[in-house]
Amino acid sequence: MKTMNIQPRLTILIPSYNISKYVDEILPTYAKEELVGKIKVFLIDDGSTDDTAEKIAPWVQKYPNLFFYFHKENGGHGSVINYGLTLVDTPYFKVIDGDDWTDSKELSTLLQALETLDADVFVTDYTEAYPDHQRRIVSYHEANDGRIYAPNAIYDESILPHFTLGIHTLTFKTALWKENHLQVREHVYYEDTEYCAYPLRYAKRFVYVPCNVYFYRLGSQGQSVSLNSFIRHYADALKVVHDLYEGYDELVTEKANPAVLDAYAAIAAKFTFRETIFYPENKKMARKTCLDLWKEMKKRPLIYQKVLHQSKTSRALVFARFRCLGLFRKLIRKRAH
Repeated sequence: MKTMNIQPRLTILIPSYNISKYVDEILPTYAKEELVGKIKVFLIDDGSTDDTAEKIAPWVQKYPNLFFYFHKENGGHGSVINYGLTLVDTPYFKVIDGDDWTDSKELSTLLQALETLDADVFVTDYTEAYPDHQRRIVSYHEANDGRIYAPNAIYDESILPHFTLGIHTLTFKTALWKENHLQVREHVYYEDTEYCAYPLRYAKRFVYVPCNVYFYRLGSQGQSVSLNSFIRHYADALKVVHDLYEGYDELVTEKANPAVLDAYAAIAAKFTFRETIFYPENKKMARKTCLDLWKEMKKRPLIYQKVLHQSKTSRALVFARFRCLGLFRKLIRKRAH
């Protein structure tokens, strides 16, 4: 593969904890001629206990200017993001999990936008990939309100309430994080919600690029988004909820742009509702936890209203003071299986 004297514009941060079985599947999607010299791929081994390092080594040896391997003590997904940002020296970065992958042609389209446009946040489409090979494309061409946003046009914060943003959709300007000293919580699950929410406080310029960059693997056993994982890591989720509430309070105190506050509240509301469903096994403790959480939420009217308006289920749970949690959870589990 020939080398071109081009300064990379983008660093891909790949949290690489026990990803041995995925290495030879995902890394070829980056080792493409059209990406040479334009990206860096940082594989950050978060204290793996399998042979992840051995599987990655040949790729680093073969493509020394593309793949870079780093090893650190285990600290969780959030610690990889925080650590990775200390290493990034390109104008932009994107996080792609170690069991997920990209499409090189679609990534090239994003790179073209990064080379010609100046924005704090680039929003792209993604694909949900299931074990039975089914695919579902999640496109942001049409916003939540049915509005069509022009590709590669610069928008201000007013665009934010019209999208539901996730880690799969976002590419950030590196300076946005470094200059504002942004970090996410470490040693917990679900800190990716903070990753999506925190930058909204500072971002001013947004671009939607119509390319399907991220392939998000779903349906695998042990994933953090599985039902059992939600229940098992409930305490982590509560920590993230309270972090989001503190961030919301700071935005209110600062009299933040209403569109920013609205988008931040939407992220916090979605996460709050999810955590009232996937509660621990102890029903008495679960109901008390939910009631305490919702008391805190009611102190933040915008979050409270968004939760109530997102589904009939949320309203029913609140008005029943969570007495029907057990029944609701049985229904959720039945659907999950």
